[in-house]
Amino acid sequence: NFPPPSWTRCLPVIEGGMRSREKNRKKRASRGWSPVFCKSSSSGYMDPRIVSFVEETADRPFDSKVPVSQPLFEAKPNEVLIDEYDPFGTYKINIRLRNRDKVARRVQIEEPTSHYFSISTKINTKNKVAPMMEILYTLTFKPRKKMDYEVDLLVVTERERFIIPVRAGGDRAYLTLPEELSFGGCPVYHPSKRTFLLNNSGPKIKFSIYPSA
Repeated sequence: NFPPPSWTRCLPVIEGGMRSREKNRKKRASRGWSPVFCKSSSSGYMDPRIVSFVEETADRPFDSKVPVSQPLFEAKPNEVLIDEYDPFGTYKINIRLRNRDKVARRVQIEEPTSHYFSISTKINTKNKVAPMMEILYTLTFKPRKKMDYEVDLLVVTERERFIIPVRAGGDRAYLTLPEELSFGGCPVYHPSKRTFLLNNSGPKIKFSIYPSA
């Protein structure tokens, strides 16, 4: 299924693109449309995956109320999926990092490895974030053409490093067909046929279907 179950749409800032801004505005305004899906740990999902730990120095023992299995900062969202976008458009998604600990902590999102993505913040990352307070980052996505993009944002705290996966999907073929076929009453020992329609409701992408029987 797409989008994945229980994901929520998060409204990004959209600039430019091949479509007109007016069309984008109307589409976003209709029933809360958004091309970006986000999921957060607060919606029942697990915390982001910790990939490594920062080495602790002997003269500064690490004391924290946050279990070592969880990051010091809660990421909202902790995963981003960009469903629909236009080449040469600019898409900005806010990412909030909240300090879970009882003392102020430092955190930073490193610059993405893909040149189609960039990360920025108006806050001095050398300063510490107070307990239960947030720091706001802005992820900027600038696609050049319709294709699959992906990057893992590396978040570095004073104790661990964890990732926020970001995925952007290119054009996909969407096949629609009847949920069931009813043959009604059929004579025995005689072939019965029914005609039904298969429709590609997605972009103009050709695909083939090979029945299994």
